[in-house]
Amino acid sequence: MSLSLRIRATVVLGLFTCLAVTATQELVAQGLPQWTPPRSGNTGTPADDVTDSVLDDRGLIVLPNPNPMMITDWQKLPPGRSWGAGPAGGFAPDGNYWQLDRCGSDSYAGCLDNPVDYLLKFDINTGELLESFGAGDVVLPHGIHVDSVGYIWVADMAASPDSTRGLQVLKYSEQGEILMRLGTAGKRGTGPDHFENPQIVKTAPNGDIFITEGECGCPENPGRIKKYSPDGTFIKEIGRHGNAPGEFKNPHSIAFDDQGRLFVADRSNHRIQIFDQDLNYISSYYSHGRTSALYIENGLLYTTDSTSQWASHPGWLPGVRIGPVDEDRVTGFVPPHGHPTRPLGVSGGGIAVRDGTIYLQEGPGARQGLRGTGLGEGGTVIYHTEDVSFPGLEGRVYRPR
Repeated sequence: MSLSLRIRATVVLGLFTCLAVTATQELVAQGLPQWTPPRSGNTGTPADDVTDSVLDDRGLIVLPNPNPMMITDWQKLPPGRSWGAGPAGGFAPDGNYWQLDRCGSDSYAGCLDNPVDYLLKFDINTGELLESFGAGDVVLPHGIHVDSVGYIWVADMAASPDSTRGLQVLKYSEQGEILMRLGTAGKRGTGPDHFENPQIVKTAPNGDIFITEGECGCPENPGRIKKYSPDGTFIKEIGRHGNAPGEFKNPHSIAFDDQGRLFVADRSNHRIQIFDQDLNYISSYYSHGRTSALYIENGLLYTTDSTSQWASHPGWLPGVRIGPVDEDRVTGFVPPHGHPTRPLGVSGGGIAVRDGTIYLQEGPGARQGLRGTGLGEGGTVIYHTEDVSFPGLEGRVYRPR
């Protein structure tokens, strides 16, 4: 992959100055605290009882940003099409990139009001659109998973007003044929054949299917994980609302490591829970913040925190945290970018990683932070190291904070 990286310090500083000024003006007008860009290398993690770390003036641990380069607007949408919330993406076996887009809208009814193709495959080297499908299939797509064979799995977490669509997990062929449906279309409920709001689906190495529910993190919508066999036969479920092991407040993302352990982003509990594939509890991590999504590659755990703010997680910054998968420890941090109404900034809501390069999917909040700043409009943002180039991509490139 390549792209000639022509970056001028004056342009970079100008972009961030404009962003910070715009955000500050809006916050002052609303009487809100001002956006202050984090110090470079700041993990956004409170030091607490840590005594051997370098701290900044906020008392936050300072660690390096291993992915300081950023590419935006590299994906080429069809004429007349604009990005909606794009909260998830993943890699096809051929190395290209699938993006989930909420039909050009940020609204919860976007794919009802605008039934366009919501699954889009892009050439990873050029950003060209290779394929798209899914128009009319979903209401509110939330999670995408591309398995090792190339099948595309999607969790559709809302129901249509006439209760004929939504609340299902769909399995697609690479050509867009629906091969499997789990759940009952448009009918909310519990038990093996219904979902209350399926949000994430992942397949294990043996083909077993794991699905999470519980987006709101509230007692009325308890968090749970359901397990099905490769043919869709229900096996078991765990979970209820709470903060004990095996209880959840919004299990917002899942991933398997090389040992087959299941990592669950228990977002509103500000932790990651770890299970075996029989859903027996193993351990929990607390160093990665309020995790919206996670990805594991080459022994490293990558997480994105898209929702930490003063009210939701005092003392923490949003951003991407990186650490060894076998330890509850953060060794790197990709800081957030500014936002007109979120003083601590924002980070993308979905994450995928290929050879250490981070592909961060811009959900509604993060996309708003990019819009109107000249930094991008949505889709997926690429964060990469200084020694990696991307020939053929025509996105804007700059160095973040």
